[in-house]
Amino acid sequence: MAKSALRVLREGNCLTYQISGSFDYKLVKVFKKTYKTEGKAERYVVDLMLTEKIDSSAIGGLMYFHHFAGGKGSDITLANANNEIKRLLNIAQLHHAFKIE
Repeated sequence: MAKSALRVLREGNCLTYQISGSFDYKLVKVFKKTYKTEGKAERYVVDLMLTEKIDSSAIGGLMYFHHFAGGKGSDITLANANNEIKRLLNIAQLHHAFKIE
């Protein structure tokens, strides 16, 4: 398995968080620190193209991020997830809080 990592890209008022490897407890801690440091944006993308797996702490971390970004009115897309991750996101009913592409 590849090493887990988080990369942030800012394009205008859109922040993209690229997550690679395993989105687990250790990376959730980094993710929380990073989005608090980066501050607010109008639009957010969590790019899961290089994400191999997620765990329950990642689901919780995404919900904390949703709250941080403004809750129901926030514009957050979970993009490029593989089929297994999409299945888990749907089981957790995250489609109610995020756009899943």
